Amino acid sequence: MPGIADTNVAIASNSLVLIGASPISSFDDDDAGAVVANNIYDEIVEDSLTSYPWRFAIKQSDALSRLTTAPDAIWTAAYQQPTDVLAVRRVTVSDENIEYEIYGDKIFCNAGSTESVFLNYIYRVTEASWPPYFRVAVQYRLASIFALSVIQKADLAGAWADRADGQMRKARNIDAQNDTIPEISTTRLINVRR
Repeated sequence: MPGIADTNVAIASNSLVLIGASPISSFDDDDAGAVVANNIYDEIVEDSLTSYPWRFAIKQSDALSRLTTAPDAIWTAAYQQPTDVLAVRRVTVSDENIEYEIYGDKIFCNAGSTESVFLNYIYRVTEASWPPYFRVAVQYRLASIFALSVIQKADLAGAWADRADGQMRKARNIDAQNDTIPEISTTRLINVRR
């Protein structure tokens, strides 16, 4: 019995099987499916990861190191982003969000020289750590691309694109539940009624 698709090749192979193409054992295989997968897989995965603040793909950095060269204008401090950043979600000092701008691979902000700056960011999660709802969504998305580029069936590509969109919505809904539900303060409403 096959296991869970927890590698890039297994996920791409499952996507090819969904459209009726032959599975692959490597991105170096000598067939159209492997060639297309080798060229687009990482880009599609990174696009899917950065399309939403997935709870499983967000991590917090250690305190960033302040760069010795300050920005020329507007901001007073510059910090190097961690090397695994795909998208910055927030920058904090003392657990408070601060304003920032990204210039290349640097974070510019107005943090004081003694303040510790942290990032919450999306990173490239390995396939083995993907929850099932995200893995299926990526497989459907790849199937839509493979349907057009490997077997040249636009109608099948459209059908898989629709399925991928629906699965991404479902995945976002499930993922959104992986956080503490904020408590609604009723004090203000009660005080207004009095």
